[in-house]
Amino acid sequence: MKFIILVSLFLVFTAFNLLGFLFEFSDVDISYVSNVIADFYKNVRFGDLRVSSSYIDSFVNDYFGVRNFSSFFILSNNGFYFKLVSESTNIFLKRLPIPVLEGIEVLFLLGTKEYLSNFKRFGVYDYGNTKVLKLEYSVNSFVLLYISQGTILRVDYWIREGQNEVMVWSYLCAYSDKKHNGKTFLSSILFNIQSKEFYKFDFDIQK
Repeated sequence: MKFIILVSLFLVFTAFNLLGFLFEFSDVDISYVSNVIADFYKNVRFGDLRVSSSYIDSFVNDYFGVRNFSSFFILSNNGFYFKLVSESTNIFLKRLPIPVLEGIEVLFLLGTKEYLSNFKRFGVYDYGNTKVLKLEYSVNSFVLLYISQGTILRVDYWIREGQNEVMVWSYLCAYSDKKHNGKTFLSSILFNIQSKEFYKFDFDIQK
């Protein structure tokens, strides 16, 4: 059922990139958004995740000349990082050439009041059993969260350019069927840049 919802959202909301938004969002306060997100975090584990992708393999080889390595997305008190570990390397990066960290950190850090305080205005649209939350950084930039059955299925970042609204990046989320201490975890994302460049990232819990 979630897969059908996910595909439907992908088709409908990607069309908005060309047509503009057809919804009217109702204003809500930060407490409303915080409660919706808290329900999501109750069921999903956001610990240190081992990450693999062909993009990261190429990036690490091209920039660092390293082939045998492990990579992780690290959530700490100070933020969200990419960690590269090999026999000769152990480094932390805050950014990658594509905005994957900037994107995924939205999902990883939304559970903190500090991160939510970056947004100035909030809205919601109820689409059947799916909620679409709109989190505005400013009048010219905002994040959309698509939530169904308590799970965040998609995250978009949009900007306004004149009279147009342009999707800068978006990603679809998949979650593991396995439970770890009673919680599931993010198993993969499909990250895309303006519906033109696509990157897949797979995750696993560190042993």
